[in-house]
Amino acid sequence: MFTFINEIAKGDLTRKFDAKFRSKEFSELSQTLQNMQQDLKAMVAEISQSSEKVVSSSGELSSTAEELSASSEELASQMEEVNRSAQNASASIQEV
Repeated sequence: MFTFINEIAKGDLTRKFDAKFRSKEFSELSQTLQNMQQDLKAMVAEISQSSEKVVSSSGELSSTAEELSASSEELASQMEEVNRSAQNASASIQEV
């Protein structure tokens, strides 16, 4: 049982513990350890899935930020063109 506990403590959640005990307390402890191992496996799997979602979302956010940056640059360029056109129109009006 102690080997099983040490393996779990080291992060090895793949081992099985099927020892049979005569004492009810040891049998209950054994079952509790097996339940803990299964819960830890489920928790690690859930964390892994959440991590994958974060990575995916991060990529999507990065792509969106790049699109916004390109749109902002295009808008700035168009505003400069409008400004030049307005200045040219103002100069033309002043000449008249």
